[in-house]
Amino acid sequence: MSAFFIFANMEIKDLHPLGKITKLHGYKGEFTIWINSSSPFDYVDLESLFLYQKGRITPFIIEDLGRKTNTTLRMKLEGIESEADALPWVKAEIYIRPDEVSETDQMRDNIRGWIGFRVFTEDKVPIGVLAEVNDSGVNPMMEIDRDGQTIYVPLQPAFIAEIKEEDHHIFLSLPPGLLELYEK
Repeated sequence: MSAFFIFANMEIKDLHPLGKITKLHGYKGEFTIWINSSSPFDYVDLESLFLYQKGRITPFIIEDLGRKTNTTLRMKLEGIESEADALPWVKAEIYIRPDEVSETDQMRDNIRGWIGFRVFTEDKVPIGVLAEVNDSGVNPMMEIDRDGQTIYVPLQPAFIAEIKEEDHHIFLSLPPGLLELYEK
């Protein structure tokens, strides 16, 4: 039995949105895709994905997936051999199984739930309140509000010492001198 047969009745709510096909890449059925991730290259080892278009989910096996630019990937799917085969899929949304989401993106998704948490150093010195997570660039940042001043801290797993969700507290292990940059 084909592995994709198992997914035939899958619903969109059961999948994780990953990005979208933005345009064709060449004329041999390849695509340029945009991945909604601070680390799109975490996904170059994917073996399959789902395309969602016109209310329909279609599974595909990936033949080739590689870097195109800093923010896009080049993708070849099994069964799509020409520009004519590929053209109907341009602008389709890309989904993956939730267990295939990268650790970096899992952390990014989790941290959105931490907005409003009080932020401290490892030594329990108050820094401020997590106001926003800015992950639109190459270097995702936590934006911490300290009495109207924004403190930017790179969103790196190594900087997060502890999360106490029940207390709404985040403890950070920061590089020496980072907070001093914001002293008035």
